[in-house]
Amino acid sequence: MGSGPRLHNNKGRSTNAERFVYVPHFLLRSPAWHELSPVAAKILLHVMSLYNGSNNGRLAVSCRVAAQVGHCSKDTGAAALRELVAKGFLEVAMPGGFSRKTPHATEYRVTVHGCDRTNSRASRAFMAWIPPQKNRTRSDPRDSRSDQKDSYGPRATILPGTVLPIVPQGPLSTDQRSDHRDTYNLPEGV
Repeated sequence: MGSGPRLHNNKGRSTNAERFVYVPHFLLRSPAWHELSPVAAKILLHVMSLYNGSNNGRLAVSCRVAAQVGHCSKDTGAAALRELVAKGFLEVAMPGGFSRKTPHATEYRVTVHGCDRTNSRASRAFMAWIPPQKNRTRSDPRDSRSDQKDSYGPRATILPGTVLPIVPQGPLSTDQRSDHRDTYNLPEGV
């Protein structure tokens, strides 16, 4: 009856050796996920793909590896890793450095899963992340101080509310008309 390859073993488990990345729906619906940069989301999926079920807390990712995965510069990869830590998707399990004879990368733990290094439960810190409040006004923030400039102080000059127009009495002669250069430099106080 079965001439093709077996898809399941005797216990009913899949014989396909292809691995997959577990990304739960609550992670995809979280505000922190929606605020992630595209490079950071790509690097997070790569770090999650390193997890094999027993090595959380030992997921070593350097900024150069992050740059290769994110197709970006080394500095952008490092900034994306910092963003993932700040938003709670990753936690630093062992900081990397150049203090050893051979440099080593920082080891992370994914907060969706429990830590295999310390046997701690999944913190899911990204669920507690709150996006920063955005300024909903369209005005420049410096305009909020304009009321301080308009206050009456010792040097403030109070001007009359209305200025009456000067209506000439009859036609103006040529000697009564002023040239535009005469009004260019007015004396102070006028």
